[in-house]
Amino acid sequence: MKRLRSQSYAYRAGVAGLTATLALTGCSGRSTEARRDPNRVHVRVQTIPVQRITIQRQIDISGTLVSPDLAKVSSEVSGVVREVLVELGREVRPGHDRVRLEPLELLLAA
Repeated sequence: MKRLRSQSYAYRAGVAGLTATLALTGCSGRSTEARRDPNRVHVRVQTIPVQRITIQRQIDISGTLVSPDLAKVSSEVSGVVREVLVELGREVRPGHDRVRLEPLELLLAA
C-alpha cells in the first residue's frame, strides 16, 4: 500500500513539474521578439459580438399541383357568368356561392 502511495505521489510530482516547465518555457519572452520582427506582416482585425439571426430559406420552383380530390361543378340554370367569387385552388364548402350569373337571363327563364 505504501509503495502504491509513493508511486502516485511520484506521478503527481512529475506531472506538476512538467506543467511548470511548460508554463515557464511559454513565458520565455520569445513571443515579444517575434512581435518586433520587421519581416512579420501585421493584419488589422475587427471583431463584433455574436448575434442570433433567423435565416429564411426560399426556393422558387415551377410546376403543377394535382389534387386527389376533384369535384364537378354544375349549375341548375344556364346563364352568363358575371362574377367568379372564388379563386382557383381555394377550398369551398357546400352551399356557398361560387359564381354570380347575369340576372337578365334568370328573369327570362322564370
